[in-house]
Amino acid sequence: MLTDCQRLAWGFGRHAQQNLFVLLKVRPKAAPTALVLLNILFDMPSPKVRGPFLVCPKTGRIVGFKSASLVLRWIFPVVGFLALVWYLLRVVPKPSRATYPCQKVVAPIAWGFIGYVLSFFVAVAAFRKARRYVWQSRYVLATACGLFAIIVALIGHKSASQDAGAFTPSDPPNTPMGVARGINPGRVVWVYAPEATPWNGSSGYWWDDNGTSQPVVDQMQSRSLRSLTGATNDVAAWDALFRQFNQTHGRGNVGYQSGEKIAVKINLNNSGGYSEADNQLDASPHQVLSLLRQLVYQAQVPQAMITVYDAVRPLPDKVYNKCHAEFPNVIFVDSTGTNGRIAAQWTTTITYAVSNWPDGSPCGTSIPTCTLQATYLINMSLLKGHNSAGVTLTAKNHYGSINGREHWYINVSNRTMPLYNPLVDLVGHKDLGGKTLLFMIDGLYGANDVNNPPSRFQLPPFRNRWSSSLFVSQDPVAIDSVGLDFLNSEFGSQGFMAKSDNYLHEAALANNPPSGSYYAPNGDGVRLSSLGVHEHWNDATHRQYTRNLGTGNGIELVPVVIPPTNFLMDGIVDNTGWEIANNNGMKIWAAVNGSNLYVATWSPGTNGPSDHFIIVADQLLPTASQPAFPAWHKAGMNAVSTNKPFLGGESIKDYVGWQQTTATCKAVKFSTNAGQMEGTLNLIEAFGQMPATLYIVAAPYATADGGALVSSSQVPGGNGNGNIESNEFLAVPVSAIRDENLDGVFDILDPTRDFVGRITPTVSNCVITWPSVPTHSYQVLFTGNLAEQFQPLSGSLTATQGQFSIIYTDTTAAAASQRFYKIKSLP
Repeated sequence: MLTDCQRLAWGFGRHAQQNLFVLLKVRPKAAPTALVLLNILFDMPSPKVRGPFLVCPKTGRIVGFKSASLVLRWIFPVVGFLALVWYLLRVVPKPSRATYPCQKVVAPIAWGFIGYVLSFFVAVAAFRKARRYVWQSRYVLATACGLFAIIVALIGHKSASQDAGAFTPSDPPNTPMGVARGINPGRVVWVYAPEATPWNGSSGYWWDDNGTSQPVVDQMQSRSLRSLTGATNDVAAWDALFRQFNQTHGRGNVGYQSGEKIAVKINLNNSGGYSEADNQLDASPHQVLSLLRQLVYQAQVPQAMITVYDAVRPLPDKVYNKCHAEFPNVIFVDSTGTNGRIAAQWTTTITYAVSNWPDGSPCGTSIPTCTLQATYLINMSLLKGHNSAGVTLTAKNHYGSINGREHWYINVSNRTMPLYNPLVDLVGHKDLGGKTLLFMIDGLYGANDVNNPPSRFQLPPFRNRWSSSLFVSQDPVAIDSVGLDFLNSEFGSQGFMAKSDNYLHEAALANNPPSGSYYAPNGDGVRLSSLGVHEHWNDATHRQYTRNLGTGNGIELVPVVIPPTNFLMDGIVDNTGWEIANNNGMKIWAAVNGSNLYVATWSPGTNGPSDHFIIVADQLLPTASQPAFPAWHKAGMNAVSTNKPFLGGESIKDYVGWQQTTATCKAVKFSTNAGQMEGTLNLIEAFGQMPATLYIVAAPYATADGGALVSSSQVPGGNGNGNIESNEFLAVPVSAIRDENLDGVFDILDPTRDFVGRITPTVSNCVITWPSVPTHSYQVLFTGNLAEQFQPLSGSLTATQGQFSIIYTDTTAAAASQRFYKIKSLP
């Protein structure tokens, strides 16, 4: 189904076609035939006319206007032109605005207009050339020009209509199918730990020790296992997993037994050799090492009983060396079998329901002996998109467990669904998915496509950071459904996620799949039962499934956040909840942890119009009497002495740093002004003691020597005289911006920490006071009886610039015998 933006882009294409007929002087009687031809080529259904509208016959939605209306005919180009102008005016001065919701709506309309204009004029020129060749009886050239014109129009239409958002699945949100599996059925644990991925994205590699933090990865695996099973420690978590697996496989209520082997399937699809060093996405050495630590130290599995493998790729040194150094007796199996690895041996035990592939590609008929001999298997996949299969998660990870890989049926990009999918056979095979004790998606770094380096994720909580995630589950369908939802929300607009949930539908309903296929991969003719539960979440903001909502027996997504232990210095604001001031798009974020201050504002980039500064002081001068940043040759004066620290970033160079201080400090800026300039400063070292109040200002100055203060964007706003006066600093109580657990919520706003509200009764009313943060909104609720629900007493109360407490008077309190209050923080 088309989104609103796609329908508008569709309208541009339709409008271009109608104008083509006019400019090419197509006779009215010939126009319907020509329109039908273009409809077929553009893959658009012919619309029905209803009044002044053109209506899609499939969806019944309005997709355009009847061309007979002269006014309506020009709505599309006018709206498109205005959308383009608005987008350019807002985004060019500040590229970060491209992420604003309003710009995300306008962008596809603007690009649709550009595609409409370009394809319109190019196509018209080509068609006129074709007509001229027809007059000259040069029919071959005429045909070539005509086809070229149609192709250009086709490209224009497709470019205008395909980049308008993630694909819409065929099954509505929160409509589960299949039967959930696991100790807690359908549970998928998502651990997010931004401190796990400190890679800067440019120097070194994401997989080395500067790019991934082993201690944080170890913590992620521990937390994921306990959250999945409900156990209080890792030993108990593994015992619960083994016992549940053995019970469901007819072995009784027993844990791991001596002599049982475990195979760990990792994803090395992009591995080209042992010493290969690039930033393509393969199995994380740190994640593999962390799993081995869990198996050996917590699950008490002997090293020699563990095999790590990818049977069709070389196992690179970056994984082998790190893991073999700590666990020399673990077995490593790969495609080559040299340098300490063992070559995969194949056994013919796998049979597919379909064996004659239409394109003649061979499909695997054998699996490696390490899986056949194993009692248990752990599937450690990656979080990657795939330009033909849609996604590559735990199911497709087993394309490294068969000796031939079929790609016709898994190529969802140009197949009609529902369709048989061999991934279902892999998930249901007794020696692959059937032996799997634990399904994992290593999402420390995710990628939009299988062959690409890591991609930054944009939606909260990522906000242009690495995905920094780990997903675990006992349900193979549920975990891939969650992985697909994450990838689709981030990269689905790139056009290759559509229909990629086909194999999930087939697997969830393997006993009666939508395609009608008979899945019996184990050679005994017995049809598979449901392999797990599938559904899509309600939306990419709340990420809730039916078990979260209490509305069904589908998926339960359990998010676990591991806050950083230190401020993150990566050019991206650590937490949007730390915003304390803004003016004309310029912002200040600030927080205090221990004796360290964190401050951030927009980055000046490396090719911007202004240098950016953040001044931090414990006291101010009465007036702006000191030169503004003399070493930077800036115009104007400031109300701080020359020994107060400031953070400065140049706009035409890479420089960023603290100046006028010897205190311990850090600083970094994003390469463009779509990110932030951020820094940390030890306040005790900077001022000799912990100040009770800080005075902070963020100020952009024109880049050139003698550059003046850009008064319109200084934060807080000033009087426009080119100086930063003492009353233009933001007075910030240190106690108001403390966040000792770095969870993005100031301690004074956290009811479990330092939030304290006060009630002062008077003869006629009650005065309620509570701490606040500028730009945050609140609401007062009340009840006269704690056995009854609280009701709204106030509307939305928003703290203004510099306001760190709110006072609200309940003038109706005198009429009540008793009253209880709640303070609600609004989104």
